[in-house]
Amino acid sequence: MKQQVVYFATPSLSHTVTLDYLKSWTETVWLLKAAGVEHGRIDRGGDCFIDRVRNKIVQEFLDGPGTDLFFLDDDLGWEPGKVIEFIRRPESLLAGVYPKKSDDADWPVMLEADTETGQLVKDQGLYLASFSGCGFLRIKREVLETLAPLVPVFKDIEIGGRHGEYPRLFKTDVDERGWYEGEDVGFFRLARQHGFPLWIDPEIQFSHRGAKTWRGKLSDNLSTFQDRAREICKPRAAA
Repeated sequence: MKQQVVYFATPSLSHTVTLDYLKSWTETVWLLKAAGVEHGRIDRGGDCFIDRVRNKIVQEFLDGPGTDLFFLDDDLGWEPGKVIEFIRRPESLLAGVYPKKSDDADWPVMLEADTETGQLVKDQGLYLASFSGCGFLRIKREVLETLAPLVPVFKDIEIGGRHGEYPRLFKTDVDERGWYEGEDVGFFRLARQHGFPLWIDPEIQFSHRGAKTWRGKLSDNLSTFQDRAREICKPRAAA
């Protein structure tokens, strides 16, 4: 079996991370070393286009020996033990969902419901989702190797004048109803179409720092997403 090599990737417009991130990352490194997990980092700063920077990170990852790519956003704090748990799980796409930077409690995720029962789809403590934010996301290499050849390639100039080519896996868009879509929605849609479902662990306590710090875990708010999922799946009435 190929040795697992995990690359952690953080886009940062300001070239900085929050203290919440630094504390969580420091504790995560201790656990990685204790578990004997080989790991590296891919960090990119100063790019205001999050879709572009995620795509460049993907290409850098694919050019290397990594088996898993793990996105960690620069304004998050997380439970370090969950990183080890994510690395050890077999799911191809696995994410944690952090609260939005809003006093109206909400979470960047759309959970899926069973079309027969209207209940959220759950397996071994994880919930099936259509999409989520990418700020705490572990991706198996097979996902990126499968999807990258299926999308257009864009060119860009790096600092120093080097030209590069990158797969456009993450892109912002507008859906058929005219609603704006973030770079995460299209990526997960493509992944689902090619057999890579997205699973969510709702039992992670996050901090999300902005003008203030928002804290919480998705499992305390599942009823909201149960209602949203029911509206979308429109289960058949019982006979």
